[in-house]
Amino acid sequence: MEHERILNNLEDLDEARRLLQPDESDLMLDLACGAGETTIFFAPHVKSVIAADMSMEALKKAQAVISEQKELLNVAYREADVQDLPFPAGAFSLLCRRGEFHHFTDLDRAFREFFRVLRWQGRMCIIDTLRPEDPEAATFIETLHHLRDPAHTRAYSREEWLAGAETTEFIVHSVMTFGKRRDFRKWCRTTDLSSATTAKLQNAFLDADQKIKDFFQLEVFAGEVESFVEPAILIFASHPAKPVR
Repeated sequence: MEHERILNNLEDLDEARRLLQPDESDLMLDLACGAGETTIFFAPHVKSVIAADMSMEALKKAQAVISEQKELLNVAYREADVQDLPFPAGAFSLLCRRGEFHHFTDLDRAFREFFRVLRWQGRMCIIDTLRPEDPEAATFIETLHHLRDPAHTRAYSREEWLAGAETTEFIVHSVMTFGKRRDFRKWCRTTDLSSATTAKLQNAFLDADQKIKDFFQLEVFAGEVESFVEPAILIFASHPAKPVR
């Protein structure tokens, strides 16, 4: 599959920062913070960040990683379900949600919560995997995601993402689809996979049809998978301005 752009490492966050234009007055919510990459990236540019995740175990891991950044004194942690956020209305001026949305089953409800906790003219970036349009590629990568992470539900199509945003009054400014190059070993480490499961994932890629290898732009060195490219989406939207009465 040919992508207009291939983004590596933190390049998607560079794009998010360009769109969100954070400054020292912003209060930011990093939803499903995972290992804390997004929080670490944005914390130096905003007043404060709440790193939130529905898993206390994940939060503890994120806190351990973020605490190593000694200069980051503006981060707090909160256990939070994306579909039922424990924050008051209008609490944040920025919201970033990067990856792992496919753990959740109700896009509409999640977008309504995002809309509720953002203040007037608050800005939001959603970055996540995109369900391939090719059915064979979609089935292949969904099978691997379930093997890598049993909590995975499914990835969503571009149309489903936009339909979710349209359930609210969000103003969608831009939608970018791109290829996200994933380091295979890092992709496996983020879910603490056993060596046996890692081997199953690697063999699935190596044994796949050439069409699948080409679609995911598989890179192999010395018989081991180094990286692959997965379709992804970035949605930049904002809360409307407060109505004039």
